Amino acid sequence: MSEITIVLADDHSLIRAGYKSILEEITDITLIGEAADGEIAIKVVEELKPDVVILDITMPNKNGLEAAKEIRLNNSDVKILMLSMHKEEAYIKQSIKNGADGYLVKDIDSEHFIQAIRTVYAGKKYYGETSTQVLLDSFISQIQNKDEGETTTQGYNLSKRERQVLVLVAQGKSSSLIGEELFVSTRTVENHRAHIMQKLEVHSIAELLVKVNEENLI
Repeated sequence: MSEITIVLADDHSLIRAGYKSILEEITDITLIGEAADGEIAIKVVEELKPDVVILDITMPNKNGLEAAKEIRLNNSDVKILMLSMHKEEAYIKQSIKNGADGYLVKDIDSEHFIQAIRTVYAGKKYYGETSTQVLLDSFISQIQNKDEGETTTQGYNLSKRERQVLVLVAQGKSSSLIGEELFVSTRTVENHRAHIMQKLEVHSIAELLVKVNEENLI
């Protein structure tokens, strides 16, 4: 397994020490740099070229959101994980807008912390259960009054039925409920969901919600 190099940016030394102790136990992940504010984080990433940078949102000088935006502009290959105590929708969406590959709430356990690093390193998005639920709630409130066929998915070659299923999935409905609404079997809905995920090149509901948000597909 390839070694994953990490830069960790957080203005609290005790928090950095806690994450360092977790990383020290993982053989395929190596912490190569630290930063206590956003400006230093930008410089350290530029100098060390890590695979993944973990940015606390609330930092002095430049906050994590500002640092993420600048890092993304100058380092297209580095993966960015935001780390925050904030669970509000605005922070998650701004992180996505600024180029983050994932969003971690600080109460995350060590197992999911490591999983998040490996996931973004592999080129996928990572949004934990809390962040995914926040995004899902947002989409539900935005589209619950829209016609179920109203999508802007040109370019992805979705069928009319797949577009209908996409809207209902984004509303948080289960395959069985979608099947009841569309008068088809649960298995048919699952097949449509699989085709949608394949065509949109996503691997989870969280990634699907992020893509729908980024490209205004609904």
